[in-house]
Amino acid sequence: MLQIEFDMIVFREGDAYVAHSPELDVSSCGHDIDEARANLRTAVRLFVEEAERLGTLDQVLQEAGYVPNGKGGYIPPRVIAAERSTIAVGPERAGRVLRTIRIAARRGSHRRDTH
Repeated sequence: MLQIEFDMIVFREGDAYVAHSPELDVSSCGHDIDEARANLRTAVRLFVEEAERLGTLDQVLQEAGYVPNGKGGYIPPRVIAAERSTIAVGPERAGRVLRTIRIAARRGSHRRDTH
């Protein structure tokens, strides 16, 4: 059985807790931290099983930064740093972004183009 090691970041979003694996770009949520973690493990397992079923697991893992270890497994990428950052957005730029989002929403587009 292949074991996949991955990082997990948990944050709160409203009343829910969201667990996210940055290297695999898989997320899940729960009513508390433990449930969010358990749900992420399930989501990652299903993601990996489906990629294996489709024959794309090696490609998916390597694109995510995993390196084959020569023994049928993978060495996972490591988060080197995590930090909270802040940027300032001027009123003119923020207004243009919001107008673009509103126009896209009226058109039913999910794309958020900021040009």
